[in-house]
Amino acid sequence: MHTTLTDWEKSRNIIRNQQVHDRTTSHPVISVALVGCRQASEVEENLGALGWAISEADMAAIDTIFARHNAVTMPAGWLEDA
Repeated sequence: MHTTLTDWEKSRNIIRNQQVHDRTTSHPVISVALVGCRQASEVEENLGALGWAISEADMAAIDTIFARHNAVTMPAGWLEDA
């Protein structure tokens, strides 16, 4: 069991940008993730997220890590609900 997101990413040889992009766009109400790049290496990392999909098991593992650290992964409410 991985105790940190960094441990999990290293075990899967996944770059943080790729994991965040895929996790963000896998949410049913999000259709695009805006990314910024300052260096050519960051462009390459972001391009690496294209065509890559995170599995349900990996999503569950990340959720477990977030829960262990009391990370807030969903907003308290949506703008549309106001």
